[in-house]
Amino acid sequence: EALALIDGSSVVLYPEPDYGQFGLIVSPPGVSKWTGVHAYCHLHDIEPEEVLAVGDGLNDIPMLRQAGVAVGVRGGVPEAIAASQHLIDPPIANGWTRIVDLVAACR
Repeated sequence: EALALIDGSSVVLYPEPDYGQFGLIVSPPGVSKWTGVHAYCHLHDIEPEEVLAVGDGLNDIPMLRQAGVAVGVRGGVPEAIAASQHLIDPPIANGWTRIVDLVAACR
């Protein structure tokens, strides 16, 4: 949930034990990871249903909700896990190798 909304921008402070005590996300109005992915898809004639998105943080939730396949990372924030259809282990546990299987299954 946004800590502050200033001129349409959002500021989110969240617990981040892996990189210190807290993380901070500042987003301009209407900008998210998904808006970037969606713009790329539009330029390359890719449908949102064809996108596999991976996320573990609050800033990943819009992307996970809009992508055709949503993959959460175990240990991520509960909201990102809830927005995911699949779960993988974190990179330190070689979770990224599971993505190859998910891509193959989606074809």
